[in-house]
This record gives sequence, structure tokens and C-alpha cells, in this order.
Amino acid sequence: EQAKIKKLENFSMHMLMNEEKGEMKFKLFTEFKSINKVGDMFSTFKDARIAQPNGDNTMQSSPMMEEENPTEVSYNFSKNTFSRQTKIIDDDAFEKMKSQFANGASFLGGSKYKLTYHFPKKIKSVSVKEATLSQDGKTLFLEVDFAEYIKNPNALDITVKLEK
Repeated sequence: EQAKIKKLENFSMHMLMNEEKGEMKFKLFTEFKSINKVGDMFSTFKDARIAQPNGDNTMQSSPMMEEENPTEVSYNFSKNTFSRQTKIIDDDAFEKMKSQFANGASFLGGSKYKLTYHFPKKIKSVSVKEATLSQDGKTLFLEVDFAEYIKNPNALDITVKLEK
């Protein structure tokens, strides 16, 4: 169990739950000096087999978290261009994951997957029209419906060109 938790030591998490409003906000973030250190945060959590609370205050593994990750996310940053690309590496496992999600979709209805990228220079162009930028032009926000992301993991793929 300690080895599983150790995989998460470079990540920070912030969770807010409001039962009255039926809201749960979950933020996972990390800082890094090299793009090679980013990895896929979701894969890291799956590898660590994060447990979820059970009704009786014990912990249970989420069945979706037990499955092998059917996708692989790669990041690249060179010559003022950043990209995030997703590749489906196991079609059968991907279809199984979509099916499992469909069974629990009502629980996650309205959930969003939001990525925030901070860059050292001003952003010149972005490949995804839904992305928004901060006032200083150095931070990018991309929000996708979680159900859409599960159906289409490429929904978060992006290419960002920075000013020189």
C-alpha cells in the first residue's frame, strides 16, 4: 500500500464536497521542470489503485480504477510548441471502460474534466477553439464534459504555439 501511495507524492489534491448542492470538486495538480516528467495523471491514479469511501466509512476500490488503462497520453514541448496527444492502445479494454462508465453515467452526469496549463511565454495560437486564455495570455483552460472525454479521449488533445 505504501508503494501505491508513494506514486502520488509529487501530486497535490484539493477536494470540496457540498452535499446540499450535490457538488464535488476534485483538483489534481503537479509542477514539473521537464515535459518528460508529466506522464498521464489519470494513469498514475489508476496505477496507485485509489480507494473510494464506502457507505460504512471503510474504503473500497473503484471497479473502473482496477482496469488497465486502455489509453496512453504523451506530451511534447519543443521549439515553442506544446502538445498533448492520446492514443488508444487497447481497443477491447477501451470499449469495456466506456461500457462501465455508461452504467455509472448518472452518478457522474454533469461532471467536467478541466485542464489548466501555465506557460512561461504568451500563447500565440491554440488548436482547440473551446480553449480559453488568461488575461496575460500565458495560461490556457480547456474544459470537456467527462462523459465526452470517456467516449473520446482525444477530446483533450491540444497543440499550443507560444510566442518567441
